[in-house]
Amino acid sequence: MNKKQVKTCEGLLLKRRQGILSDLEVHDSRANDLQGDVAADPLDLADGSRSLELMRALGDAERREIIEIDHALGKIANGSFGVCEWPDCTATIAFERLEVLPTARMCIKHQESYEQIARSGQALPARRFLRRDGVTIEEGEEDGWDDLFRRQSY
Repeated sequence: MNKKQVKTCEGLLLKRRQGILSDLEVHDSRANDLQGDVAADPLDLADGSRSLELMRALGDAERREIIEIDHALGKIANGSFGVCEWPDCTATIAFERLEVLPTARMCIKHQESYEQIARSGQALPARRFLRRDGVTIEEGEEDGWDDLFRRQSY
């Protein structure tokens, strides 16, 4: 992957990150407004509670996406962006894939394998990646990505 392609992906990541942060501010503000409202009618109160829960859930999903974006930005900073995190794979993730999903951690072949293993209930292999200081580590030493992966649908 060339520098121009990495810069393109970095721009996409930063733009999405800023958009999410703006959305979170709106969601948090609305959630606080709903929390402060006192509803006299029990139906209004129930509806308000559902709205509050929905906004909190949306905020959680966006917060998880920020974690993925920050991970990708960290990989850009340490020079490992675009390299598959599957154990023993050194393949470059296709730029076309990264343009669509700049937070992709694996090449398409291993992403499909990972999802198939996850659906089957088998133990997921630990992925390896470079930390910002250039040290290669196994998954779980720095982040809880598997928990995040299991909660998201791709």
